[in-house]
Amino acid sequence: MGLVAVCVLWEMGGRAGWIDLRFFPVPSMIVGRFFQLLLHENSPFLRDLEISLLRVFWGAVIACPLAILLAVYSELSPLVGALLRPWVAFLYPLPKLALLPLLLVIFGLGEASKIALVSLGIFFLVFLNTSQGIRRIMSSEYYDVALVYRIPIMRRVVHVLLRGAVPEMVNGTKMGIGYGLVMVIAAEFTASEKGIGVFIWNSWDRFQILDLYAGLLAVSLIGWLIFHSAGFLERKFTRYD
Repeated sequence: MGLVAVCVLWEMGGRAGWIDLRFFPVPSMIVGRFFQLLLHENSPFLRDLEISLLRVFWGAVIACPLAILLAVYSELSPLVGALLRPWVAFLYPLPKLALLPLLLVIFGLGEASKIALVSLGIFFLVFLNTSQGIRRIMSSEYYDVALVYRIPIMRRVVHVLLRGAVPEMVNGTKMGIGYGLVMVIAAEFTASEKGIGVFIWNSWDRFQILDLYAGLLAVSLIGWLIFHSAGFLERKFTRYD
């Protein structure tokens, strides 16, 4: 309701002339322009959006399984944990965007450097949240029961640890993909010719303010979809039958 109230006040202020429409076009104008760009035949806006989403998708496909796998190993194996945790503690605080020049040197200006940056942004959040969930389950009575009944390690991991850590895994994935979206747009600002980040930057450069807001609206809608999809998955996979 708060969002609706802000939009209504914004619309009323713009229509009444209290807000400069050159810099703050009203929501109805932004939404109209968004659908105009989206539904335009052979729309470059739609193509830019598709390119950015594909970069985030492949980044998540690479980072999420690897982060979950390493989180499980680091909690089950003291040796793996001792080797891995110092690197995570060292690299996690480092701004991932600062690694973009290095990634460009290694992977070049193509898709690989953007996907690598997104993967790095997603990996640490999924890893840290999954590790927290695994530790929570291992310190609970559920895991003690699994040990008492000598449940095989693979069944223990799949049906006890991973199933029990779903809330943390989903939360980490949700935050990671959101952060990956930030990373891909930042990378597109500086090292890309296509993508929603390029569209937003070019809109600013040409002072096409409505297009700029339409691009921001698209990113916000993607973020909203990520959060609500994560909530649905959490409810689905934490339900025990």
